[in-house]
Amino acid sequence: MKKAIYLSVFTNTKFPYDYQPLLQIAKGKRGRDGRLVWFACQALNFFEADEIRQFAMSKLSKTNIPSVYLPLLVTNYKKGDHKLLAKIAEKYKNEDVIHDLTSEYIDIYEANKTKQCKRPLEIIYSKLTCGLHREDIVRILHENGVLSKKILREMEFDSDEAIRGLYKKICK
Repeated sequence: MKKAIYLSVFTNTKFPYDYQPLLQIAKGKRGRDGRLVWFACQALNFFEADEIRQFAMSKLSKTNIPSVYLPLLVTNYKKGDHKLLAKIAEKYKNEDVIHDLTSEYIDIYEANKTKQCKRPLEIIYSKLTCGLHREDIVRILHENGVLSKKILREMEFDSDEAIRGLYKKICK
């Protein structure tokens, strides 16, 4: 419990030492609630290293809870990762899982500006019910120059006022 509380501090602040101890925790068993592994992965999102990327790719290819390991791609994203992210997004339908994925996809694509964000974010958008996250997704798609006409047309009538406001800004 103390370790989890301590690690939680480093989800928003960079761990001041080498990433190795965090990676060892992230590689551990997920335990009953999995908080230690999740906090370690969140803390690792500040570090860029081949070892972290390899671990992320290994876990993301076989886990049933990808949102735990997605933070590892925030600083370790590479061209072509959109294919894996699209595959993950296609796999899940559960609203809670989609919501968890969305938060991580937003972090990844805010840190990594690329046109390749289009497919993964559109898949997530099509399954998402949360207005706040839909706003982030359409903003990222727009900033990367890949906002589809279909989504743009939907934005005019979105239930979220901020998305309708973004629509008006885009269409000026």
